[in-house]
Amino acid sequence: MFKDYYRTLGVIDDAEDIVIKAAYKALAQRYHPDKWAGDKTEANRRMTEINEAYGVLSDPVKRKEYDSERDQATFQAEPEADDLNSSVEADWNKVIEYFPDLVGIAAGLAKLSPSLAYSYKVMLLDTKNFNGRQALANSLEEHYLEKYFGSNKDIKQFAKILISTGTRIAAKELNDAVTLLGSNVSSTVIIDRIQKKFDLGGGFFSIQASVEILMARSNYKYSSGDLAAAKQILDTLGYEYRYQWFSQLFYVTDGIATHILHEGGLVNFSREIGQKYLRGEQSKP
Repeated sequence: MFKDYYRTLGVIDDAEDIVIKAAYKALAQRYHPDKWAGDKTEANRRMTEINEAYGVLSDPVKRKEYDSERDQATFQAEPEADDLNSSVEADWNKVIEYFPDLVGIAAGLAKLSPSLAYSYKVMLLDTKNFNGRQALANSLEEHYLEKYFGSNKDIKQFAKILISTGTRIAAKELNDAVTLLGSNVSSTVIIDRIQKKFDLGGGFFSIQASVEILMARSNYKYSSGDLAAAKQILDTLGYEYRYQWFSQLFYVTDGIATHILHEGGLVNFSREIGQKYLRGEQSKP
């Protein structure tokens, strides 16, 4: 059975050397037989695994050979990185006193990958480039999504929503589809299929997720997935709507007025009221 050394150390597949070293140090401190309060046999087993993983990943030649044999493009769920976070917790808690926005930034990365959030903390603490903290997070997130889901903007945004909302089985299916079909296939074909297969229509996505879907797709041909997101916003906010098939128009009522909209107009209207609701500028009618 192929051993996943990156999972053993709890780091992302292309973690920098500093992150690998920090992860090893954190785990070695936790599972060292002299410090481990539990079963010594378990501590010895874990230390053997940790040392083996670090021995390969810390050596540039061995790591390159290992990576060439490993399928790096397969998305899979990760365990929480509590063992690792404990190694930087003291310094991180001091830093967020000065930059409280780091709490939200790290939490956003953790929704995608606990290992990604840990890598972010280690790199920021090491480089001390706190003025570039958001740019670093954006770069790590973009690289992570592109690695598993390709360069298509729509698919990356859809993947982010799936992972962030806990729908990792659908995210894995999305990863498989991109790997199988390649980057030349229409994103609409892939996204619509995933939504239908996992029944991600009405009632599934939150208003925020639905707005994000429409924001990502606003410059493209509207799909059934876009309409599902638009209708999800309308349903959640209490709007009534009906579709007139022979005129191909939607009639949306907000309790005061009726808006007559074509397909694109429905998407734009739903996106706008969703954004206003998230900003606190509009309540449910």
